Amino acid sequence: MVNFVKKTMMVNVLIYLNTDFDPYQLVEKLFEEKLIAKATIDLDNKSYQMEEDGLVIRHYNVLTLQTRSLLFTKLEQFVEKSFGSNIPIYSLPITQSNSWFDNYVRNQTKK
Repeated sequence: MVNFVKKTMMVNVLIYLNTDFDPYQLVEKLFEEKLIAKATIDLDNKSYQMEEDGLVIRHYNVLTLQTRSLLFTKLEQFVEKSFGSNIPIYSLPITQSNSWFDNYVRNQTKK
């Protein structure tokens, strides 16, 4: 009989935070809540998209966070409660990682 260990998938979460909001404060709170294991912040990121009136350029502070996929909903709710529901947030699966990173993310976040 083979025993399979079901592992929780890890994800990269991207948050496009309006430049009026403090990204450092959000990251600190997410660490305190153990909702993330790692974070990077890209200040004054320019985002381009087509809308009815043509090309629109917006400025964001983009947070890239690593966490477990099961924490995405809690993370999303925390951001919505703190900043409102119109903050773009999405995740991308981490399909492969070395054992150090895998263990690090699992040990730094809520169980």
